[in-house]
Amino acid sequence: MKPIYILIIAAILALAAGVWLVQQPDSNKLQSQLLFKDLSQFANDLHSVEIENAQGVVFSAKKSGDSWLATVAPQLPTYPVSQEQLATLVTSLVQLKLIEPKTSKTKNYARLGLQDISNIDSLASLVRLKTSDHSWSVLVGNNVSFTEGSYVRRPKNQQSWRTNKTITLPLDKFSWLKQPILPFTAEDIVAISRVDKVNWQMVKQDDGNFNLTHSSADSTLKYQGVLEAMAASVSSLNFEKLLVSDEVSYLSQNILAEFELEMAQGDLIRLVVSEMDGNHLVSFPTEFPNEYWHNWHYQVSNFSAQQIVKTPEDFLAQKNPALTAEDLDKSNNVEEGESPN
Repeated sequence: MKPIYILIIAAILALAAGVWLVQQPDSNKLQSQLLFKDLSQFANDLHSVEIENAQGVVFSAKKSGDSWLATVAPQLPTYPVSQEQLATLVTSLVQLKLIEPKTSKTKNYARLGLQDISNIDSLASLVRLKTSDHSWSVLVGNNVSFTEGSYVRRPKNQQSWRTNKTITLPLDKFSWLKQPILPFTAEDIVAISRVDKVNWQMVKQDDGNFNLTHSSADSTLKYQGVLEAMAASVSSLNFEKLLVSDEVSYLSQNILAEFELEMAQGDLIRLVVSEMDGNHLVSFPTEFPNEYWHNWHYQVSNFSAQQIVKTPEDFLAQKNPALTAEDLDKSNNVEEGESPN
């Protein structure tokens, strides 16, 4: 009798497996199912991208000519966007495929980070793309932990999905703004002058290297390229946060250094480094009202500020370096008649 029972059990298992396979989605079909089937046709016509979460709008940008400009806050000037990061997002959404259906139950959305953003505890981000005639939107939740991909859901659709690509979104409203601050390279700078009580100047020579003026004839630089590194620090300066004049208290602001940058184009740019409430700020109070970097105070890292607030001694090698304790000990032994090693 045992063989009969075994055959019956095997038949039941085979039937159950067959039913399971029939009920499973066709993986090949799912892998060819794009999230937005028509986005690729209109990607070049996009004029608006907005990303919102439970705390509010994180990123809002509109196309202006060939550039994208972000609204940092109402009634404030717009700011150029990092077009590389924006292009990466759009490319990801154009190529995004739905490869595995997940929960369609509202109570389970929190596990995937896909609750509606009207829920204060939601971890989701609502991404909206628009052209003049079309729009697309998707809720983006957690990243998949075991492979590439993100969990997504269309806002008015209960079905959630695992996708084939990890969607990268800005962490805050400053994350996708244009970096570095100035639209110049180190090669564009022909002179840097510190014009506060610590006075020095470095000027580019015909060979392309900088020379520290007013230094004594026997002075030597700490290393070749130390002045060029200063120019690079200025031109590559990144910021952490934007502030407007109303957010900066001049009474509590401590000016650390003031500079003039002379550019190859002939412009003179004033650069001010200050400290307020333990944070370092830079500003460019030069009369260039049409330049985006003229309107702001930039919060920068303490390290970045220290790379700029330099004195001549920071560039020059010490003439008589202090003796170490070991050197002093050897010197004392020689004076007492002992032979040095």
